[in-house]
Amino acid sequence: MHNFLANLPILRAYLHNSVPYHVGSIWGNRLGLQVLRTTSQYLQFKVRSRSLANDISKCVSAVDEDGVALIENFLEPSQFEKVRAEFEAAFKGIELSPYKNDVNAKLFRTQIALSELKHVGSTISKHFQQNDMLNRIASAAVRRKISRLPDVHLDWYQSSSDGAADNDIENILHADLHTATVKMFFYLDNVNESNGAFIYAKGSHQLTLNRLRHEYEFSVRQAKLKKGVPSDKALVEVRGKEFRNTISPKYRQAMNIEETQICVNRNTLVIANNMGFHRRGEFPSNRPRRSIQINYRYLEEPFGKRLLSRSGR
Repeated sequence: MHNFLANLPILRAYLHNSVPYHVGSIWGNRLGLQVLRTTSQYLQFKVRSRSLANDISKCVSAVDEDGVALIENFLEPSQFEKVRAEFEAAFKGIELSPYKNDVNAKLFRTQIALSELKHVGSTISKHFQQNDMLNRIASAAVRRKISRLPDVHLDWYQSSSDGAADNDIENILHADLHTATVKMFFYLDNVNESNGAFIYAKGSHQLTLNRLRHEYEFSVRQAKLKKGVPSDKALVEVRGKEFRNTISPKYRQAMNIEETQICVNRNTLVIANNMGFHRRGEFPSNRPRRSIQINYRYLEEPFGKRLLSRSGR
């Protein structure tokens, strides 16, 4: 019964804690389900109006054009020090864990939800979760009204020995969703090629005919992978116990995907439309990457989903 409901177009969205990128059966996607979903979301996005004040127009324009924008020196020096102190207090006494709990893993990570912090977090909440400018940027980028504050997480990533296996499924190029969705990353460390700087394919968030062709082909492979029968093992990457389909070289070339590593100094905010292709960079050194993630994925939830969700998220 659950499987039947999970495939109904209206009801299936309410069975997930967040909007799923791919859904449906192999035959459903062969008949064009993912193309229909993507096109429908795009048309809804285009007809929605938005407010674009002068103070955010430059940033939103960069997100519109490239899919990614930077705000350097985001906080005043004194504000940055308070945020860093609060971040470090949150991690006091907490050890990093193998990413995805893989034994002998190369990448270690600890993530703390801001909502879990009882005695610290007010400064971080003020500058990121309750920041009116950031909420207006996200609203303008996806053309939706902010109905509640975004989810905020504190992240600490660090690499272990060079001999360990690569266990980072997120360093494979991918998209988060088939429609506009915003994530922001505020860095407390300088990030570059040595400690996993964010990688983004500029312009890949645009819906084109080749993107639709990719969505069709990829969705069929995803449906097969979910059943444990990958259609082309050469297009599947493995990280630890996880499998991820990769973009076909044919469509990668057709979409003219070029990866750009976003190397920035600390106190920089990166804003990305993660409908575009992106990935986390590798960690060839043991330099940490500490960041604050602001996630507006909830904006793509169906109406009333939060009230019906058992988790309240």
